[in-house]
Amino acid sequence: MKVWITKYALTKGIYEVESELTPVTDSPGKFYASPHKHALTRDWAPTREEAVAQAEKMRDRKLLSIAKQVAKLKAKVF
Repeated sequence: MKVWITKYALTKGIYEVESELTPVTDSPGKFYASPHKHALTRDWAPTREEAVAQAEKMRDRKLLSIAKQVAKLKAKVF
């Protein structure tokens, strides 16, 4: 099965790998994308479209975080 890895989407991009899905024993309904062991659904997606959507959400969260950092720095008084 092909899966798209999104764990490093903001630094290395989305990449496609051939993988098997292995159930996570302590989390019913979750799977590892073996052999890469990307366990959480935010780390991989079963389709390219889902991977792109995840990466866009990651980018939006990062941009919001950076905006908050900029606001804090601008508010500093020396």
